[in-house]
Amino acid sequence: MNELQTILAETCTRLFTDHATTAVLEGAEKGEWPAALWQALEENGLTLPQVPEARGGAGGSWNDAFVVLMAAGRFAAPVPLAAALLALSVDHVRRERMGQAGRARFVSTFRSEVVVDQIAAAYRQVAAPQRAGGA
Repeated sequence: MNELQTILAETCTRLFTDHATTAVLEGAEKGEWPAALWQALEENGLTLPQVPEARGGAGGSWNDAFVVLMAAGRFAAPVPLAAALLALSVDHVRRERMGQAGRARFVSTFRSEVVVDQIAAAYRQVAAPQRAGGA
């Protein structure tokens, strides 16, 4: 495993630890879709690891996809990740559409104006009580 795959494995472990909880697994057994888990996978590019960036994926390899699938298996993640990876590897139109949607979500979430506003809001929350108490 190379350094990037080690980082990928650590990311997967953190994500599945946070989102593939006992409650999620029990809910899936009752037929509930683990929407938060799937959203986290999509937002982190883990549903498209082997898809080239030019086609909307993460730009990794099938070895990277294997790292993601192994982590999903270790946590018994109740999502059709393997089926999605295979389907998207042959469905160029869907893959590109999903990649474009993911890219648009990323850009809207992490635009500099949005990030600056979030940092400023956090600063105001921390600084306001200090100013009120120290003034």
